[in-house]
Amino acid sequence: MSITILSKIEHRFSVVLARLEPGVSILLKHFGKYRRFYVVLLVSELLVLTLVLNNYRLMFNVTESLPYKVFLIKVDDHVSTGDFVAFHLHTPQYPDGFEAVKRVLASPGENVFRHDREFIVGDRHLAAKTEGIISKHLTPNLELVEGENTLAAQRYFVAGDHEYSLDSRYDKPGLIHQADIFGRAIPLF
Repeated sequence: MSITILSKIEHRFSVVLARLEPGVSILLKHFGKYRRFYVVLLVSELLVLTLVLNNYRLMFNVTESLPYKVFLIKVDDHVSTGDFVAFHLHTPQYPDGFEAVKRVLASPGENVFRHDREFIVGDRHLAAKTEGIISKHLTPNLELVEGENTLAAQRYFVAGDHEYSLDSRYDKPGLIHQADIFGRAIPLF
């Protein structure tokens, strides 16, 4: 009796396998045809996992303030003058905590010279506009007094490359506090 049951199981398995074989064959053909897609998908997933595990993030610039559109953010990395920095922005124009990337032009202890709406930071001359692109009145950064200013501890002067970049030339966002900086930004493209 056990031989009969075993035969029936083997027969049933053969029938199931015969039905599955065309599906498996189609699946293998599909994989062969789209193998590049699956390899790219797997590599992308591994890249994202690696970024997350190693304290990296990708960030996209949606404005014209910088010539770069994609940045790799090294979270909690030290920033200094000349670096790009990722920070939380607190202005009425954007939702509180909006994330932005700008270039650090002056770090704590460095000097920024202000004359009315003109700012000199290192070898860069920046003019604060009276109105933004959307015709909204812009107030120059009043944290900085007329003349030479030495940045206090944990304060950074940041700017974009575009003449209408919303940056430390203006009252909002003003100087960026160390607590709002969450990483160093590395431009990718």
